[in-house]
Amino acid sequence: MGGLTEVETDHVVANTEKRPLRVIHFPTATSGNSWGLSRGERALGLFSDVLVVGEDRLGYRADRRITFRDSSTRFGVGANYMILAREVVRLLARYDIFHLNFGRSLIDFPEHGRDLLDLSLYARRGQVFMTYNGCDARQRDQTLRQTTLSACHNDDCYGGICLDGRHDETVRRRIELVDAVADGIFALTPDLLRYLPDRAVFLPVTIADWDRLQSCYPDSLPKTLRIAHAPTDRGAKGTHTILAVLEEVQRLYPGRVEVLLIENVSHEEALEMLASAHLLIDQILIGWYGAVAVEAMRMGVPVIAFVRGEDLARVPPAMASDCRRAILSATPGSLFDRIASIIEDPNQLLDLHDHAGVYVERWHDPLKVASITKAIYEEAVA
Repeated sequence: MGGLTEVETDHVVANTEKRPLRVIHFPTATSGNSWGLSRGERALGLFSDVLVVGEDRLGYRADRRITFRDSSTRFGVGANYMILAREVVRLLARYDIFHLNFGRSLIDFPEHGRDLLDLSLYARRGQVFMTYNGCDARQRDQTLRQTTLSACHNDDCYGGICLDGRHDETVRRRIELVDAVADGIFALTPDLLRYLPDRAVFLPVTIADWDRLQSCYPDSLPKTLRIAHAPTDRGAKGTHTILAVLEEVQRLYPGRVEVLLIENVSHEEALEMLASAHLLIDQILIGWYGAVAVEAMRMGVPVIAFVRGEDLARVPPAMASDCRRAILSATPGSLFDRIASIIEDPNQLLDLHDHAGVYVERWHDPLKVASITKAIYEEAVA
């Protein structure tokens, strides 16, 4: 049975003389970024909520959730349209800032060529912002022209949805629609700035459980290195290569490495498993790192990830400098050597642990990221 679920309704709002801006983040959970950013904004005095459409198999939190009726019947389809339409009316009456994410909106059916139908309504009511998270902005044809290593070079990335070229055309069309009405555009990874309008701004990712994740690391270095890998999509992260390299490491260093594959579990279970790891391999194709790497660093777990050098130029110089020390960059060709080096000199883990702790506190604290969005919101409404 479709409908709405509302939770987490308490708001922490600073005492101010004028009404705080009312912000809604929607329509996806986006690996907990929406929740983390919203909680940071609340702590800074904004009235900030998260609305998520559909069930979330990973279990990320939301203040409000839309669930749908069975769409196999004409009645169910009509009922779902009504649920969405009523929610749009509610949003227009309640909020000033409409911060959409993953290149989506509520009434949005790109598979039928019906894109972002409600976007202009939010623009008439208040200020609109869009955050791009990944393949909502990336385009395979452009990526293949500009890079020699990427997830787009992997034909099984997200089931090959980009191979026929139609996805690229759809993404470009939708970005143009957003650019025409949005007051601001954010990119959660620096490579996305390649595909977005020049006015797009890089925004570091936040995580949903920042306050409860604690950094800890064993006093003594482990004799058996527990290496975690948590693929959301195996083709995108280079999982097949990662597992093959780890198998070779285990063959050449018997008893020295344990592999912890974190897959098809809830977010809560994933965090519990990640906390027991000594090292995380995030990805070796994409060129940046995701929320799981931020969660790992927050818990004191060092990270290996492919960080594309030219994309470091797209982030603040101080962040780029910190990133080089905090994350051990590796490609498919260098991953074995990176792991073998740590096995032979495990003191590297302690250095990475220390630098990662500084890095994640400096650049991914939800309060600091929210201070960026708050300033941009306030400038837009001034």
